[in-house]
Amino acid sequence: MARRTRTESRTLKAPAMLIASAALTLSLLGGCVSYTNVPEPESAPAFKSANHLQAKKVTHRALEEVISRYPMRDSQGRYSVNLPAGTSLESAQEIVDGLPEGVVIPFEGMDQSIPTYHIGRIWIRASDAKVDVLYPARSFDGSEFTGNVTVWLNGGIRRWGVNRVQHWAPGTIEVPPIYVPIPEEELEMMGDADSEEQAPPQPASEPQEANEPAGEETPQEEPTREPASGEPGDPYREVPVDD
Repeated sequence: MARRTRTESRTLKAPAMLIASAALTLSLLGGCVSYTNVPEPESAPAFKSANHLQAKKVTHRALEEVISRYPMRDSQGRYSVNLPAGTSLESAQEIVDGLPEGVVIPFEGMDQSIPTYHIGRIWIRASDAKVDVLYPARSFDGSEFTGNVTVWLNGGIRRWGVNRVQHWAPGTIEVPPIYVPIPEEELEMMGDADSEEQAPPQPASEPQEANEPAGEETPQEEPTREPASGEPGDPYREVPVDD
Protein backbone atom coordinates (compact mmCIF):
# COMPACT_ATOMS: atom_id res chain seq x y z
CA MET A 1 0.00 0.00 0.00
CA ALA A 2 1.37 3.42 -0.94
CA ARG A 3 2.23 5.73 1.92
CA ARG A 4 0.40 9.05 2.19
CA THR A 5 2.44 12.21 1.96
CA ARG A 6 2.38 14.80 4.72
CA THR A 7 0.22 17.08 2.59
CA GLU A 8 -2.35 14.29 2.04
CA SER A 9 -2.45 13.47 5.77
CA ARG A 10 -3.00 17.10 6.72
CA THR A 11 -5.74 17.39 4.09
CA LEU A 12 -7.56 14.39 5.56
CA LYS A 13 -7.17 15.55 9.17
CA ALA A 14 -8.43 19.10 8.59
CA PRO A 15 -12.14 18.25 7.97
CA ALA A 16 -12.16 15.92 10.98
CA MET A 17 -10.72 18.63 13.23
CA LEU A 18 -13.28 21.16 11.98
CA ILE A 19 -16.16 18.74 12.63
CA ALA A 20 -14.91 17.97 16.14
CA SER A 21 -14.50 21.67 16.92
CA ALA A 22 -18.00 22.48 15.68
CA ALA A 23 -19.50 19.62 17.68
CA LEU A 24 -17.75 20.79 20.84
CA THR A 25 -18.97 24.37 20.35
CA LEU A 26 -22.57 23.26 19.80
CA SER A 27 -22.48 21.00 22.83
CA LEU A 28 -21.23 23.83 25.04
CA LEU A 29 -23.79 26.33 23.81
CA GLY A 30 -26.66 23.87 23.96
CA GLY A 31 -25.78 22.35 27.31
CA CYS A 32 -24.29 24.05 30.35
CA VAL A 33 -23.88 27.59 29.08
CA SER A 34 -26.43 30.04 27.73
CA TYR A 35 -27.18 33.33 26.02
CA THR A 36 -29.36 35.36 28.35
CA ASN A 37 -30.63 38.90 28.85
CA VAL A 38 -32.78 39.90 31.84
CA PRO A 39 -34.62 42.19 31.42
CA GLU A 40 -35.20 41.59 27.71
CA PRO A 41 -33.78 44.22 25.34
CA GLU A 42 -35.76 45.21 22.25
CA SER A 43 -33.88 42.72 20.06
CA ALA A 44 -31.75 39.98 21.57
CA PRO A 45 -31.10 36.39 20.43
CA ALA A 46 -31.21 35.28 24.05
CA PHE A 47 -33.21 33.55 26.73
CA LYS A 48 -35.50 36.11 28.34
CA SER A 49 -36.37 34.37 31.59
CA ALA A 50 -34.96 35.08 35.03
CA ASN A 51 -35.80 31.44 35.83
CA HIS A 52 -33.25 30.03 33.39
CA LEU A 53 -30.65 27.82 35.10
CA GLN A 54 -27.62 29.95 34.30
CA ALA A 55 -29.44 33.19 35.13
CA LYS A 56 -30.14 31.82 38.61
CA LYS A 57 -26.53 30.73 39.07
CA VAL A 58 -24.91 34.03 38.08
CA THR A 59 -27.48 35.97 40.13
CA HIS A 60 -26.66 33.94 43.23
CA ARG A 61 -22.91 34.33 42.72
CA ALA A 62 -23.13 38.09 42.11
CA LEU A 63 -25.31 38.62 45.19
CA GLU A 64 -23.00 36.48 47.27
CA GLU A 65 -20.05 38.68 46.27
CA VAL A 66 -21.77 42.03 46.82
CA ILE A 67 -23.47 41.11 50.11
CA SER A 68 -20.18 39.83 51.49
CA ARG A 69 -18.38 43.03 50.46
CA TYR A 70 -21.08 45.44 51.60
CA PRO A 71 -23.08 43.85 54.43
CA MET A 72 -26.11 45.76 55.66
CA ARG A 73 -28.75 44.56 58.12
CA ASP A 74 -31.67 46.01 60.03
CA SER A 75 -32.01 45.86 63.82
CA GLN A 76 -33.25 42.27 63.54
CA GLY A 77 -30.37 41.14 61.34
CA ARG A 78 -32.45 41.01 58.15
CA TYR A 79 -31.87 42.12 54.58
CA SER A 80 -33.87 41.57 51.39
CA VAL A 81 -33.02 40.64 47.80
CA ASN A 82 -35.14 42.17 45.02
CA LEU A 83 -34.97 39.85 41.99
CA PRO A 84 -36.02 40.61 38.37
CA ALA A 85 -39.73 40.72 37.55
CA GLY A 86 -40.95 37.30 36.42
CA THR A 87 -38.78 35.35 38.88
CA SER A 88 -40.86 32.52 40.31
CA LEU A 89 -40.98 31.85 44.04
CA GLU A 90 -39.23 28.53 43.48
CA SER A 91 -36.38 30.22 41.57
CA ALA A 92 -36.10 32.92 44.24
CA GLN A 93 -35.68 30.27 46.91
CA GLU A 94 -32.94 28.59 44.87
CA ILE A 95 -31.12 31.91 44.39
CA VAL A 96 -31.13 32.92 48.06
CA ASP A 97 -30.19 29.44 49.28
CA GLY A 98 -26.66 29.70 50.63
CA LEU A 99 -26.53 33.51 50.80
CA PRO A 100 -25.32 35.11 54.06
CA GLU A 101 -27.69 34.66 56.99
CA GLY A 102 -30.68 36.98 57.37
CA VAL A 103 -31.91 37.08 53.75
CA VAL A 104 -35.63 37.75 53.19
CA ILE A 105 -37.50 37.24 49.89
CA PRO A 106 -39.78 40.27 49.28
CA PHE A 107 -43.38 39.75 50.39
CA GLU A 108 -46.57 41.82 50.49
CA GLY A 109 -46.43 44.39 53.27
CA MET A 110 -42.68 43.97 53.83
CA ASP A 111 -41.19 46.58 56.15
CA GLN A 112 -39.45 49.23 54.05
CA SER A 113 -36.77 49.59 56.70
CA ILE A 114 -35.26 46.24 55.67
CA PRO A 115 -32.08 46.94 53.62
CA THR A 116 -32.59 45.72 50.05
CA TYR A 117 -30.17 44.56 47.37
CA HIS A 118 -31.52 44.89 43.81
CA ILE A 119 -30.68 43.03 40.61
CA GLY A 120 -30.71 45.55 37.77
CA ARG A 121 -29.57 43.41 34.83
CA ILE A 122 -28.36 39.92 33.97
CA TRP A 123 -26.20 39.53 30.85
CA ILE A 124 -24.81 36.13 29.81
CA ARG A 125 -22.81 35.28 26.70
CA ALA A 126 -21.67 31.64 26.86
CA SER A 127 -18.91 31.59 29.51
CA ASP A 128 -18.99 35.34 30.26
CA ALA A 129 -21.57 37.14 32.38
CA LYS A 130 -22.28 40.54 33.93
CA VAL A 131 -24.80 41.31 36.67
CA ASP A 132 -25.76 44.82 37.78
CA VAL A 133 -26.35 44.95 41.53
CA LEU A 134 -27.56 47.86 43.65
CA TYR A 135 -26.72 47.64 47.33
CA PRO A 136 -27.67 49.63 50.46
CA ALA A 137 -24.77 51.61 51.90
CA ARG A 138 -23.98 54.28 54.47
CA SER A 139 -21.41 57.05 54.02
CA PHE A 140 -18.96 58.31 56.63
CA ASP A 141 -21.36 61.01 57.81
CA GLY A 142 -24.10 58.43 58.40
CA SER A 143 -26.25 59.29 55.38
CA GLU A 144 -27.61 56.37 53.38
CA PHE A 145 -27.25 55.88 49.63
CA THR A 146 -27.59 53.11 47.03
CA GLY A 147 -24.32 51.78 45.63
CA ASN A 148 -24.05 50.70 41.98
CA VAL A 149 -21.78 47.90 40.78
CA THR A 150 -21.43 45.52 37.86
CA VAL A 151 -20.11 42.08 38.75
CA TRP A 152 -18.12 40.45 35.93
CA LEU A 153 -18.11 36.65 36.02
CA ASN A 154 -16.68 33.74 34.09
CA GLY A 155 -17.78 30.12 34.17
CA GLY A 156 -20.74 28.16 32.85
CA ILE A 157 -19.21 24.71 32.55
CA ARG A 158 -17.43 25.14 35.87
CA ARG A 159 -18.69 27.14 38.86
CA TRP A 160 -19.18 30.82 38.10
CA GLY A 161 -16.35 32.91 39.50
CA VAL A 162 -16.01 36.67 39.92
CA ASN A 163 -13.39 38.36 37.71
CA ARG A 164 -13.88 41.89 38.95
CA VAL A 165 -16.40 44.32 40.41
CA GLN A 166 -16.88 47.58 38.52
CA HIS A 167 -18.20 50.53 40.57
CA TRP A 168 -20.46 53.27 39.23
CA ALA A 169 -21.58 56.60 40.62
CA PRO A 170 -24.86 56.38 42.59
CA GLY A 171 -27.81 56.79 40.24
CA THR A 172 -26.06 55.25 37.22
CA ILE A 173 -28.19 52.08 37.42
CA GLU A 174 -31.92 52.60 37.79
CA VAL A 175 -33.41 51.13 40.95
CA PRO A 176 -36.15 48.67 39.92
CA PRO A 177 -39.48 48.50 41.78
CA ILE A 178 -39.86 45.84 44.44
CA TYR A 179 -41.06 42.57 42.91
CA VAL A 180 -42.79 39.92 45.02
CA PRO A 181 -42.09 36.44 43.54
CA ILE A 182 -45.12 34.22 43.02
CA PRO A 183 -45.40 30.45 42.52
CA GLU A 184 -44.51 29.11 39.09
CA GLU A 185 -48.04 27.79 38.52
CA GLU A 186 -49.50 31.28 38.95
CA LEU A 187 -46.90 32.72 36.58
CA GLU A 188 -47.92 30.20 33.93
CA MET A 189 -51.62 30.98 34.42
CA MET A 190 -50.92 34.69 34.07
CA GLY A 191 -48.93 34.01 30.92
CA ASP A 192 -51.83 32.03 29.43
CA ALA A 193 -54.29 34.80 30.29
CA ASP A 194 -52.00 37.39 28.73
CA SER A 195 -51.79 35.33 25.52
CA GLU A 196 -55.58 35.13 25.32
CA GLU A 197 -55.88 38.85 25.90
CA GLN A 198 -53.51 39.62 23.03
CA ALA A 199 -55.25 37.28 20.57
CA PRO A 200 -56.91 39.30 17.75
CA PRO A 201 -60.73 39.12 17.70
CA GLN A 202 -62.27 37.13 14.86
CA PRO A 203 -63.96 39.26 12.18
CA ALA A 204 -67.74 39.10 12.07
CA SER A 205 -69.11 36.79 9.40
CA GLU A 206 -70.73 38.56 6.46
CA PRO A 207 -74.39 37.69 5.84
CA GLN A 208 -74.81 35.45 2.82
CA GLU A 209 -77.19 36.55 0.09
CA ALA A 210 -79.92 34.04 -0.58
CA ASN A 211 -80.90 33.22 -4.15
CA GLU A 212 -84.49 34.46 -4.33
CA PRO A 213 -86.78 34.61 -7.36
CA ALA A 214 -86.72 37.90 -9.27
CA GLY A 215 -89.23 40.49 -8.19
CA GLU A 216 -89.32 39.45 -4.53
CA GLU A 217 -87.56 41.56 -1.95
CA THR A 218 -85.37 39.70 0.48
CA PRO A 219 -85.41 41.02 4.03
CA GLN A 220 -81.91 42.20 4.94
CA GLU A 221 -80.41 40.73 8.08
CA GLU A 222 -78.41 42.97 10.32
CA PRO A 223 -74.75 41.84 10.41
CA THR A 224 -73.56 40.43 13.69
CA ARG A 225 -71.26 42.73 15.59
CA GLU A 226 -68.49 41.70 17.91
CA PRO A 227 -68.90 43.38 21.30
CA ALA A 228 -66.53 46.27 21.77
CA SER A 229 -63.87 46.11 24.47
CA GLY A 230 -65.37 46.62 27.88
CA GLU A 231 -68.99 45.80 26.82
CA PRO A 232 -70.86 42.89 28.44
CA GLY A 233 -69.98 39.63 26.78
CA ASP A 234 -66.57 40.80 25.63
CA PRO A 235 -64.54 37.57 25.11
CA TYR A 236 -61.24 39.44 25.69
CA ARG A 237 -60.96 40.94 29.11
CA GLU A 238 -58.00 42.76 30.58
CA VAL A 239 -56.08 40.82 33.20
CA PRO A 240 -53.62 42.75 35.36
CA VAL A 241 -50.15 41.28 34.94
CA ASP A 242 -47.07 42.51 36.76
CA ASP A 243 -44.34 43.49 34.29
